[in-house]
Amino acid sequence: MFITTVTGWPKSVATAIIAGRWYAVRRMAAKASQNSHLKPLYLDVQATTPMDPRVVDAMIPYMVSSYGNPHSKTHFYGWEAEEAVEKARLQVAKLIGADSREVIFTSGATESNNIAIKGVASFYRETGKNHLITVQTVRNCISNCLSFVKCCICDFSPIHT
Repeated sequence: MFITTVTGWPKSVATAIIAGRWYAVRRMAAKASQNSHLKPLYLDVQATTPMDPRVVDAMIPYMVSSYGNPHSKTHFYGWEAEEAVEKARLQVAKLIGADSREVIFTSGATESNNIAIKGVASFYRETGKNHLITVQTVRNCISNCLSFVKCCICDFSPIHT
């Protein structure tokens, strides 16, 4: 779960979120929303995330006129799209202090979770450490991936929270 710090929200909200006590989160959010200086905290970022207007502005050309497939490398539209993706990769790498080869773009959370979990499990299997520990309450895509991992790569234990 991703948690964003919001100025003005009590630390107890983050604690309740981590513990999965949604009733407490709802109660705190209702109380906090009565204060005019606090905005509600949007927590469903796995479904959709509010987009920064600067990102929208940067993406418009690729939604309207430069719409090639960056994996199609036999024509101009593909070359143009590949160049845009590589430029974005460099920008993200610079922003987070990484090498551009470490930045991987995926189609979404499910693909990202699968790559990360299977990659970590495979890496540790090679070192002889073939047991993962995870929290019991996880997204379906993670549960499904862990079932595959348990079957084919290594064992795992859910921790009851």
